[in-house]
Formats: sequence, C-alpha cells, structure tokens
Amino acid sequence: MGLVICLINFTACSHTIKAMGEGELKAMKQRVILYLLVFSIILTPYAHAAPSAAKTYAKRAHEAFENKNFQLAGVFYEKAYNEDKNKVYLENSVIAYLRYAFDSLNEKKYEDAIKYCERVLFLEPGNKDAREILSDIYYSRGSSLYYRGDEQKAASDLKKSLKYSILAEQKQRAQKLLSKISVSISEPVFLNPFAKKTSGYDVSSEALELMELKIYGETFERYSIYERTGRLEKDVFGRTYAGNGLAFRIKNLKARILPENISRDF
Repeated sequence: MGLVICLINFTACSHTIKAMGEGELKAMKQRVILYLLVFSIILTPYAHAAPSAAKTYAKRAHEAFENKNFQLAGVFYEKAYNEDKNKVYLENSVIAYLRYAFDSLNEKKYEDAIKYCERVLFLEPGNKDAREILSDIYYSRGSSLYYRGDEQKAASDLKKSLKYSILAEQKQRAQKLLSKISVSISEPVFLNPFAKKTSGYDVSSEALELMELKIYGETFERYSIYERTGRLEKDVFGRTYAGNGLAFRIKNLKARILPENISRDF
C-alpha cells in the first residue's frame, strides 16, 4: 500500500519535477523503477496461481494416459479444466473417459462403463460417442440377460439401448430382440413338475458343443453352460425353459437339433 501511495504522490506532484536538478531527477526515476519491480514480484505468484495448478493436473493426466490409466487421466484432465477452463483439458477428459468406458465394456464391467459414459454426457451433453457406447453396453448386457432367461431385466436394458442408439444397426438389433421378448412373455410357461435343478458341472458340454456347431458353426465356451443353453433354446424354440432342470432342457434340445444322436449318453 505504501508503494501505491508513493506512486500516486509522485504522479500528483509531477509539476515539481522541473524544479529538480538532473541528479535528483535521475535518483527519483531509479527509486520509482525499483518500486515497480518489487511490486511486480509481489503480485506475480498470485497472477499465475490458477494456471500453475491446471498445469500440474494436466501433467498428471498425461502421465496417467501414457500408462493407460484412462479413468485417472480423465479425472485429472477434468480437474485441470476446472482450474483453467481451457477447452483442450475438457476435450482430453472426454476422450480419456470414453476410452475407459470402451475398455470396461469389452471386459463386461458394465456399471463402470455406464458411469463414465454418463459423466461424458454431463460434461458434454449430446456426445454421440458416449451415446453409441451406452447403446452397445445396454445391448450387450440385455442380450446376456435374455439368453439367461431373465427377460424382464433384458427388456429394460434393450429399451435403454434403443434410447441411446445412434447407428441404424443399433436400433434394428435392439428392436429385433425386444420383439422376441414380447412374443415370449405373452406365451404361457409350462414347467416340468418332475424337473430338478441341475448343476452345470453335472452335464457334459459335449452335447452343447455339437449343437452349437450345427446351429452356429462355432462354439461358445467363454459363456456359462446356462447362457449357452438359453441361447440355443431362444434360437430353436423361440423362448427359454429356465424353470426346468438343465439336463431336461439339453435333452429337449438334442431331440430337436441332434435327433440322430438322441440315444447317446452325454
């Protein structure tokens, strides 16, 4: 404050400068330059505090992204943006979150994938990439639920897939599976009163592999035996028979798909 007052007084009394000698005027100028320099040094840290914090977060984000820790990279880029409002930070945060969501979808970590797609839509409403990934997430989870026989939850996910769909093929596949569920739900369910719940480990997968090869031309060992059975039932009978024992269900499938092998003991 003293420096400011000094400068103001110097300006206000400029009319006295002419009365000064050359040596006095030179000394006065040197003092003013020194005051300005000191004042500038005092204010500089405050003027650059925010950008410094943003750069620190951005550096951590770059390192995380290079290490393929996309979730952490997105968080740090978002913090950098909150400090500096640089759109580049926001764009990088969106890219990192989308990459993490895509990887989570491939690993079937659906909740994480959904969470960060929704974060992207919060930061950038209407982002088409986030909507496209969300449509894929809900279709993947919905179709898995469908083949396990949980049609109510499957229908809920498929409707969300339809809601977020961007591509024509996304809409078509969701609508197709939803139409199958509608038909299946409308049909009465007849359970085998003598059926027993059978552990998947009690049934050989050889029968399933033969049926899958005949229907699809490939096998699906990466899925559980219940999912594989449900998929075959959906495609052969148009519905699942989850209320029956697994051995009974596979026997019915064999009778339809492999009648020539019905007498074999799997």
